[in-house]
Amino acid sequence: WATFNPGPNETDHLLTYTVSEVSNPGLFSHWPNVSTNGALTYQSAINQSGTSTFTVTVQDTGGTANGGVERSAPQNFTLTVIAPEINVQQGGVNLSNGKSFDFGSIGIGSTLTKSFLIENQGTFELLLNNSPPVVVLNNQAGEFSVDETSTLSFLAVGGKTTFTLSVTPSQLGAKSVTVVIPNTDSDESSYRFDVTATSVPAQLLKIFLAGPGIGHITSDPTGIDCTTEPTICTLAVINPPRWIDLTATPDPGFKFTGWSGEEACQATGKVFVMANTACVATFELQSYELSVGRLGQGQVKGPGLDCPPKCIETFLYGTEIQLEAVADREWIHTGWKGSCDQTGKVKLTNALLCQAVFQEDPTVPNQLDGNGDGIPDAHQPNVISLPDKVTGSYVTFAVQPETCVISDVYTDLPDNYGKPEKNKPLPQGLIYFDLACPQAQISLYYH
Repeated sequence: WATFNPGPNETDHLLTYTVSEVSNPGLFSHWPNVSTNGALTYQSAINQSGTSTFTVTVQDTGGTANGGVERSAPQNFTLTVIAPEINVQQGGVNLSNGKSFDFGSIGIGSTLTKSFLIENQGTFELLLNNSPPVVVLNNQAGEFSVDETSTLSFLAVGGKTTFTLSVTPSQLGAKSVTVVIPNTDSDESSYRFDVTATSVPAQLLKIFLAGPGIGHITSDPTGIDCTTEPTICTLAVINPPRWIDLTATPDPGFKFTGWSGEEACQATGKVFVMANTACVATFELQSYELSVGRLGQGQVKGPGLDCPPKCIETFLYGTEIQLEAVADREWIHTGWKGSCDQTGKVKLTNALLCQAVFQEDPTVPNQLDGNGDGIPDAHQPNVISLPDKVTGSYVTFAVQPETCVISDVYTDLPDNYGKPEKNKPLPQGLIYFDLACPQAQISLYYH
């Protein structure tokens, strides 16, 4: 590690190395030392890693006569000690080597599982050098089991991995095993801790999930945490009788409709468990309203909808609805607004609104005002413009008084006489119409 040049004609001198000024003495159980042949030795302290500086000088036996120099100038050195350091936690609490962990009380036949964290808190890589990495000793009854399918054997500095330990007691009384984790931490190479559990009398609380809906059931005290897959959840209630609080939470689009089952299952979700008990939670599909409307003049149609006047209908969550827009005369349909797409399709996931957009028909002559009164025909129930059957040119049909509404207006060829009392023969063909008044003044405009 160290070499020294004694100078010419002085190779027979003996050398002595001196180490001083160690900056981090707690890093070592034996301080650095340099032998006469320049070999460096030291021993790091248990559970210690880090950096320390120190100074080395060397002295020979040549003396200082005739201007000789027997001691070298001091030389400074830095020494870094790196080492792995294993640490095990459960629920965020450190489990020291040689200590114990208690599962607590558990009912016979039920299973309780805990997850454990292994981490490398050192400054060098940690190896779990056994296969499997975690060993359970003294498990004579086979009531404890370890799952290390996701446990890593190599942990870099700061690395972490996990394993789970489960207990399923088959008999009453106290249980204990020892968990061992062989590893390359020099002072904790056989990291171990004891695990205890106590099995007690228990009654089973079973929860059945019913209905076409989807939901989630939890309990207080904890133990039940399930959804509609599977449809049966079980909690071993230790030391009965006692109260258990159940909470039902529906998934989006569904609703919880209530508890049923045995008499112990109250409507509030409270259950008084004295013996084996079964409760049923029912989830149903949620219903939502679809509202439809219009911007402009026209009709919106769909299952159970004919708007106006029927503009609201209720559907189950997830139902897909296809809407149809029918424009009034002198109006055209140009699109949709709201929650539906531009084809008029909508899927019910909440209370939604769809609106059909209509605008005045741009083909109406005289800039949408066939009778030239300054008001677009589409906004007057007593004025209608439409093409005739002979030439295809537009004719405007206007009625006074303004309160006299025109309906069922259409044109036909001259020879297609239908009901004479409701038609007017013209050079361009026939115009059929109904009026909402006994008398009216009718004006025709040709374009």
